Amino acid sequence: MEMLLGGKWCGAAGGACEEVRSPFDGHVVDSVPVGGVEDAAAAIDGAVVAARVQRETPAHERFAVLLRAADLADERVGNRSS
Repeated sequence: MEMLLGGKWCGAAGGACEEVRSPFDGHVVDSVPVGGVEDAAAAIDGAVVAARVQRETPAHERFAVLLRAADLADERVGNRSS
């Protein structure tokens, strides 16, 4: 299993994973990486870069991305109005 850090999918730096169990019956649903300090630092570094890119992207371009995301969400739930 991987996590998204700085726009890249990767495992935890320490390599540890943890099982996720269903609260209904206790069976294993999946496993997730267990992030540590190094992973947290990578996440923060990625967020700083993303914030800078966001700031430098013109509002009309950000708006177009949000509209496209809304269209995709509508398609997936079958709520196409156009």
